[in-house]
Parts: sequence; C-alpha cells; structure tokens
Amino acid sequence: GKFNATAAGLSTAAYKKLAAMGGQDFFQIYNLFTFLWTNQFFQGIETMTIAGAIACWYWTLDKSSRSNLAKHPITSSFFRAVRYHLGTICFGSLIIAIVQLCRIALAYLDRQTKGLQKANFAVKMLMKCAQCCLWCFEKVVKFNTRNAYIFIAINGKSFCKSAKNAFMTILKNLFLVGFVNLVSGLLILLGKVMIMVGCGVLTYIWVEGSGSFTY
Repeated sequence: GKFNATAAGLSTAAYKKLAAMGGQDFFQIYNLFTFLWTNQFFQGIETMTIAGAIACWYWTLDKSSRSNLAKHPITSSFFRAVRYHLGTICFGSLIIAIVQLCRIALAYLDRQTKGLQKANFAVKMLMKCAQCCLWCFEKVVKFNTRNAYIFIAINGKSFCKSAKNAFMTILKNLFLVGFVNLVSGLLILLGKVMIMVGCGVLTYIWVEGSGSFTY
C-alpha cells in the first residue's frame, strides 16, 4: 500500500541521483574506497606483525636463554607478514572496506531523504534499523578479521580457515572472551584516566612553580 509506494519512490529517487552523477563523483567514490581499503590494509599489517611477534615469544618454551628467542621478533614478523600473507591482508581489508563504504552510502542516502523520512515514520525507522544493522555487522567483521589475522600469524593458514577457527574458538570460550575484553577495557580506561590526571597535575605544578608569566 502506502509503504510500498513510499519505498518505490525512495528507490526511484536514489536511482535518479545515481544516474545524475558525473565522472568526477565516481572518482571521488573510488578515492574514498581506496582510502578505506588502504587504511584497513595497514591496520591489518600492524595487527599481524604484533600477533606474529607475540606468538614467536609465547611459543618459545625455553625463554631462559636469549639464543632461543628471536633477535628481531617485530622485524621478522613484519617481513613474514609481507612475504607470505600480503594477499590475505588485502582480502580481509577489502571486506571491511566494502562494509564501511556501504555504511557511508547509507548515511548519504539518509541525509538526502530527510524530507521523505519526516513525511513517513516507517521509512525513517527502516533507515535507522538498516544503519544499526550495518554498524553491528561492521563491528563483527572487524572483530572476526582481527582474530583471523592472529590465527594466521600463529598457524599460517588461509584467511577463511583462520576466520572459521577464530569464530569457533570464541564461540566455545564466549564467557572467557567477554570477561577478558571487559577487564582489558576497564584497565585501558583506568590507564587513560590516570594519564589524563597525571598530565593535569604535572601541568598545574609546572604553572604554579613558574610564577607569574611575563608578556
């Protein structure tokens, strides 16, 4: 009925807006997607490098002798990620970039249809639900991709197998993972608060000790 007609009008308006775009607009979308992909690509290299260095130290059983430990764990982990897992990182970052681009496109469509949403509350709620679902989906994809990178750094398997193993491992230890994330989040928050308070106290002591300012 009325809802279907409104939805059809919304899709028609979106199609007309897309058809009216020129080549410059498409290049801007291409540049935006390239930026998102590149950003996630470098974050993936960072995650896999840190995970590889920590795994190299953790799986060394005898840590009493420095000869058993890697001399340059971060450097060797970085070159190992670039040499063997560059395509995997590209694939994982591509998935996240596509989801982020969909979120940006939905936010743009939401901005362009403000008048239609004011006229129809159902369309407004549908748009908000779609944005919420995409936000949750992006968080899940990021979380599982990061854990897949960790599994790849440990066992060197493909992205899909590592993502499956990471998901099943988290599912089997859901309570433990949630508890660790909660404790780590609280510790990080406490560290941020202490750094902020410490900087404020040191700044106050420095300002009070310096006396009056000379202009």
